[in-house]
Amino acid sequence: MAELVKPGGRVFAWVYGRENNGLIVRVIDPLRRLVFSRLPRGLLKWGVALPLAALLWPLVKAAGANVRFPYAAYFRFLAKRDFGYTHGVVFDQLVAPTTHYLRREEFEEWFERAGLVDVAITWRNENSWRGVGRVPELG
Repeated sequence: MAELVKPGGRVFAWVYGRENNGLIVRVIDPLRRLVFSRLPRGLLKWGVALPLAALLWPLVKAAGANVRFPYAAYFRFLAKRDFGYTHGVVFDQLVAPTTHYLRREEFEEWFERAGLVDVAITWRNENSWRGVGRVPELG
């Protein structure tokens, strides 16, 4: 991707983090690969994701009240949105046929291998990484 950016331009990427996603990596991801991503989309969205979102919604709202538990930072982000947004997030987690969860070090290597400078990697909702770097100027 960096090869397509003109000198001085910026590259931005956002990925699922391996850190703080143990439940998703060890439990949800295998179920998603083996079962959920193979279901008809309508059944997955309305018959699986909707009830799961409804079960998750009270935790989302509790996190909005600053209750501490796993994924609380991410749930606080979701608490600022409506139920439909949470339903969409649950569906998104279940529908993808392939996902990858990267450690910070792996993500940083992408920027290093691309030769980017002024790289900044930041934590997003304590469960994903975002990074930005600049393509060096010529000469």
